[in-house]
Parts: sequence; structure tokens; C-alpha cells
Amino acid sequence: MLVFTSVPYYPPGSTGVSATEPGQSDRRWVRPLGSLSGVGLTLVISTVLGFWGGYVLDRWLGSAPWLMLVGLLLGIASGFVNLFRAAGVFGREGRQAERDRPD
Repeated sequence: MLVFTSVPYYPPGSTGVSATEPGQSDRRWVRPLGSLSGVGLTLVISTVLGFWGGYVLDRWLGSAPWLMLVGLLLGIASGFVNLFRAAGVFGREGRQAERDRPD
């Protein structure tokens, strides 16, 4: 059995406790983790829905396997469009944070 676990990264010497408020945990990684897991789930769901929609249309119209393949490709494309949109949002947030950071 193979088990994958995810451990939050703390820089060397860091305990994961916020320096601004002692005793409070630094949980800045939770929001990006939720967004990224949502993007991955959207990629899978859009692919499956595209495949299923094409399959249903193929059975209804009797044009097997062409609409199933078209639906699969459209589902994959829509999943990757969502992935690229999310990557663009994360890039803008990172650049904005770097600009606002005092030197």
C-alpha cells in the first residue's frame, strides 16, 4: 500500500508559529492549498463530464466513438483552461505581494 502525505514547509529555523503574534499558528499555506486542490478536482471532473456527455450523445445519435472523443477533448481543454486561469491568478498575487513588500 502506498500512502502520500503532505507536510507544510517551514523554512529552516522556523517553528510555524507567527512572529507577529506569539502562540498563533502561521496558516498562510491553507488558502493556496485549497485553491490548488480545487483546480485539480475541476480538471478531473471536467474531463469525466466531457467523456460522459460524448458517450451519451453517441448512444443517442449512433455515431460511436466520435462524439465521445470530441467530448473528452473538450473536457480536457476546459480543465486546462481553468488550470491556466488559476496559475495566472497566483502569479498576479505573487507579483503584487513582492511589490508591496518593504525592503
